[in-house]
Amino acid sequence: MKKSYISLLAIGMSLFGFISCDNFMDVHKEYVEDGETIYAPKVDLISFRAGEGRILFQCWLVNSPNVKTVEVSWTDGNEQKKKSITVPESTLDTVRIEEYLPDLGEKSYTFDVRTTDNHGHQSLKTTGSATSYGALFRSTLLNRRVDVGRTVEVGTDIRIQIPWGAAADTLMRSEIRYTAVGNVPTVIKVNPTDVLTTITDAAPGSTFEYRSRFLPEPTAVDTFDMAWESLTIDPAIFFDRTSWTVSVSDFADPVARVIDNDLTTYWHSSYPAAFAFPHWIIIDMTSVRDITRIEIYRRDGFITLKNIEYYVSDDPAHDALTWVKIGDVEFPNDVLPRMMTLDIPSPNPAHKKRYLKIVVPDSYASNTFTHIAEINVYGTY
Repeated sequence: MKKSYISLLAIGMSLFGFISCDNFMDVHKEYVEDGETIYAPKVDLISFRAGEGRILFQCWLVNSPNVKTVEVSWTDGNEQKKKSITVPESTLDTVRIEEYLPDLGEKSYTFDVRTTDNHGHQSLKTTGSATSYGALFRSTLLNRRVDVGRTVEVGTDIRIQIPWGAAADTLMRSEIRYTAVGNVPTVIKVNPTDVLTTITDAAPGSTFEYRSRFLPEPTAVDTFDMAWESLTIDPAIFFDRTSWTVSVSDFADPVARVIDNDLTTYWHSSYPAAFAFPHWIIIDMTSVRDITRIEIYRRDGFITLKNIEYYVSDDPAHDALTWVKIGDVEFPNDVLPRMMTLDIPSPNPAHKKRYLKIVVPDSYASNTFTHIAEINVYGTY
């Protein structure tokens, strides 16, 4: 009896299996009715790179010798567009294809990519996207801000220093165009991270121009170049003070700080007030100088410094009778401006001396204290 039950169970399971298989084949019947669907190999890697009025399409095919064309299609408004690219014959395992998609309006696009093999089979699609840039993007661009360049003495050399403002995120680089020694037209590249450009080979009398070049995206294939603009260079030479020495009537903080190129340091007159006005500072410029401008900075946040008088001489004694006054400035009773400039007409043979004396006759303070942070001297040879 037990064997009979087992036989009946086995027969029942077999019948169920046949019925189940029939049902399974019914599900797939419509897909195999007309034969197996064959697809061409898909591209292995695609890239779309932004450009100006165009986009660069790149793709790679690996071990796909039967692929004959790659088709890129996209929608532009209500119009469907496509570009068919013939795959070049190659014996290599990997084939790289590169083609520009031209005449694209300024907007973002989505692209479908399919391949076709030599039997006419198409691949499943691969999708990518990119943006075409144009006049709208260009209208947002400006040359990177550049301050007035200055002529700087470094030892016996004369250099041009050009300070830069903040750089836009899309700035690829800026360029400076000038004539180098030997009448050589020269263009130098300036990185967005550079805040100061120093030119050591400019020919005397050379003019300077600059422009900025922008990339809308880091991988874009086209740059947007601004027009060249004139770059102003201050002709007055900023004298090298590294070998200069300083003497002073009195001090609490070292007087050499007035020429240390650091606006956070300063000379402080003596205190307690053992020395009355006037205070004086004498700078040995090491050689005869034709001074055309002097900049003097107060200690940051203090208004004690009021009147300043400037004198030159070839005799370093502070009480020599040969001192010639070349000008004076007066600060307002306010923390701003921090710097005052004295411009001196040049040339004047009487002003071409080795020593510069700065005299402080009074102060806004109720005592005789005063401070000077920095003294910059400019001129000509």
